[in-house]
Amino acid sequence: MTAPLRLAGRVVVVTGGGRGIGRALAVSCAGQGARVAAVARTMEQLEETVRSVERGGGEAIAVTADIMDPHELAAMVDTVTSAFGSLDVLVNNAGIMRFGSLDEMKHSDFAEVMNVNVVGTFLATKAVVPTMRSQGGGKIINIASTFGLKATRGHAAYCASKAAVIQFTRVAALELARDGIQVNAIAPGYVETDMTAEALGDASIRERISRRIPAQRVSQPEELGPLVTFLASAESDYMTGETIAFDGGFHL
Repeated sequence: MTAPLRLAGRVVVVTGGGRGIGRALAVSCAGQGARVAAVARTMEQLEETVRSVERGGGEAIAVTADIMDPHELAAMVDTVTSAFGSLDVLVNNAGIMRFGSLDEMKHSDFAEVMNVNVVGTFLATKAVVPTMRSQGGGKIINIASTFGLKATRGHAAYCASKAAVIQFTRVAALELARDGIQVNAIAPGYVETDMTAEALGDASIRERISRRIPAQRVSQPEELGPLVTFLASAESDYMTGETIAFDGGFHL
């Protein structure tokens, strides 16, 4: 007997859905029966995500929006609900990283990371909550990072932003529980994406990083899929405010 699809009938929005982790999560959710809206600023990348979903037999649309623009986010919600009739799950995946020691990092770089990673998560969440509330519930999944759990030299902005996402997750979970909206976070470690390509493309750096991970390797974006589909499904209805490390033990 074929197992039922976890997300059948659900509509999932994935920000930063044009590449890397976002694309992998869009494909994974669609594979479990969800209709997916991939959201990012670049249509070309989003169209490839839609094609990836459709190759697997799923259904997806591409929606261009800047997560820093409340008006574009409101239009995104309207587009998704018009196309699919509901909006059940938001995956806040869009984010950026800037490196540099405290002495080297520019104010503008630090502010940009905090704005995209934290304020963008806040604005996207704020945009979808009225719709979820009117539907009687929903799921919000924030992609944080192991770097929000541990300090790492040269990553002041990224560590601070992802720690803020974790705390935002907890506060949002407290405030939205009465509306039937569960808010959880995932804290990935090193994942093979465009963001990490430069470092992991250097064999010596890759080996050094892998030695620091108990699992002795970095992860692939697709490995996050089953965890996200669990958090997006009814199976996690009694779980909220949690941050799950998915890093091969790196944060330990």
